[in-house]
Amino acid sequence: MCGTGYPLFRAVPLPARAGPDQRLATPFSHENGSKGCTILDNNVGVSQYMYLHVCEIEGTGCDTGSENFTQYAGPVYVAIRSVPP
Repeated sequence: MCGTGYPLFRAVPLPARAGPDQRLATPFSHENGSKGCTILDNNVGVSQYMYLHVCEIEGTGCDTGSENFTQYAGPVYVAIRSVPP
Protein backbone atom coordinates (compact mmCIF):
# COMPACT_ATOMS: atom_id res chain seq x y z
CA MET A 1 0.00 0.00 0.00
CA CYS A 2 2.83 2.41 0.85
CA GLY A 3 5.10 1.41 -2.02
CA THR A 4 8.37 -0.43 -2.39
CA GLY A 5 10.84 -0.01 0.44
CA TYR A 6 8.37 0.54 3.30
CA PRO A 7 8.68 -2.45 5.67
CA LEU A 8 6.10 -2.88 8.43
CA PHE A 9 6.99 -1.10 11.67
CA ARG A 10 3.83 -1.64 13.77
CA ALA A 11 0.24 -2.91 13.52
CA VAL A 12 -2.32 -2.29 16.28
CA PRO A 13 -5.75 -4.01 16.07
CA LEU A 14 -8.63 -1.80 17.25
CA PRO A 15 -10.25 -2.02 19.67
CA ALA A 16 -7.30 -3.25 21.72
CA ARG A 17 -7.49 -6.87 22.87
CA ALA A 18 -10.47 -7.61 20.61
CA GLY A 19 -10.67 -10.98 18.91
CA PRO A 20 -10.43 -11.12 15.10
CA ASP A 21 -14.23 -11.29 14.74
CA GLN A 22 -14.65 -8.11 16.87
CA ARG A 23 -11.89 -6.05 15.24
CA LEU A 24 -13.09 -2.81 13.62
CA ALA A 25 -9.86 -1.52 12.09
CA THR A 26 -6.10 -2.00 12.14
CA PRO A 27 -3.60 0.84 11.58
CA PHE A 28 -0.40 -0.35 9.88
CA SER A 29 2.71 1.87 10.16
CA HIS A 30 5.60 1.42 7.74
CA GLU A 31 9.00 3.13 7.55
CA ASN A 32 11.61 3.55 4.82
CA GLY A 33 14.36 5.33 6.78
CA SER A 34 13.28 8.91 6.09
CA LYS A 35 9.48 8.77 5.82
CA GLY A 36 6.72 7.00 7.66
CA CYS A 37 3.57 5.71 5.98
CA THR A 38 0.35 4.60 7.68
CA ILE A 39 -2.83 2.97 6.41
CA LEU A 40 -6.00 2.17 8.36
CA ASP A 41 -7.35 -1.24 7.34
CA ASN A 42 -11.15 -1.58 7.42
CA ASN A 43 -11.83 -4.89 9.21
CA VAL A 44 -15.63 -4.58 8.99
CA GLY A 45 -15.88 -5.58 5.32
CA VAL A 46 -18.39 -2.93 4.21
CA SER A 47 -17.85 0.69 3.16
CA GLN A 48 -17.69 3.01 6.15
CA TYR A 49 -16.39 6.48 6.96
CA MET A 50 -12.80 6.25 8.11
CA TYR A 51 -10.52 9.02 9.39
CA LEU A 52 -6.76 8.61 9.58
CA HIS A 53 -4.63 11.45 11.00
CA VAL A 54 -0.90 10.86 11.50
CA CYS A 55 1.73 13.31 12.79
CA GLU A 56 5.44 13.31 13.40
CA ILE A 57 6.38 12.52 17.00
CA GLU A 58 6.80 16.24 17.70
CA GLY A 59 3.17 16.83 16.61
CA THR A 60 4.05 18.73 13.45
CA GLY A 61 4.01 17.65 9.81
CA CYS A 62 0.61 15.93 9.92
CA ASP A 63 -1.22 14.21 7.04
CA THR A 64 -4.87 13.05 6.92
CA GLY A 65 -6.91 10.62 4.85
CA SER A 66 -10.69 10.49 5.29
CA GLU A 67 -13.84 9.46 3.39
CA ASN A 68 -15.86 6.28 2.91
CA PHE A 69 -13.56 3.31 2.33
CA THR A 70 -14.31 -0.36 1.74
CA GLN A 71 -10.76 -1.65 2.26
CA TYR A 72 -8.46 0.94 3.82
CA ALA A 73 -7.84 4.65 4.42
CA GLY A 74 -4.54 6.12 3.31
CA PRO A 75 -1.75 5.86 2.73
CA VAL A 76 -0.67 9.00 4.58
CA TYR A 77 3.00 10.01 4.80
CA VAL A 78 5.03 11.99 7.35
CA ALA A 79 8.72 12.44 8.07
CA ILE A 80 10.15 9.56 10.12
CA ARG A 81 8.78 8.30 12.65
CA SER A 82 5.09 7.90 12.04
CA VAL A 83 2.95 6.22 14.66
CA PRO A 84 -0.82 6.13 15.04
CA PRO A 85 -1.77 8.92 17.48
